[in-house]
Amino acid sequence: MTPDESVAMTDEEQLIASRLSRRAFVGATAGATLAALVGHEPRLVHAQPPPAPEPPMPRDPVLTGVTPTIDRVFRYALGRPPSAAERRAAEEALRDPARGSRPSAQGLADLLWAVMMKPEFQLIY
Repeated sequence: MTPDESVAMTDEEQLIASRLSRRAFVGATAGATLAALVGHEPRLVHAQPPPAPEPPMPRDPVLTGVTPTIDRVFRYALGRPPSAAERRAAEEALRDPARGSRPSAQGLADLLWAVMMKPEFQLIY
């Protein structure tokens, strides 16, 4: 755009032309940099299709026993299996004589609270 052309344009047209030229400059320099990094010319990115309604991985089975519940809580929260002392304490918290081998809801809440209060969990998250 020459100085004579900018005089003939309204303020709004000058603003739009200025923005477009800056955007083209930034796009050209970013595109060249991206092309150099990636190794090919940049292409337009098209909208991705929506994700499938089902989960990407199969769901874990429903827990019905104390031992698998303890293993899953420690694996998901800390990324490791429980130690022998941790397993004993967790089993004591989860066992409910009235429910047999099924873990109690209050015991599970107590176990989750105890695991989240561990310094190891707080360092991870």
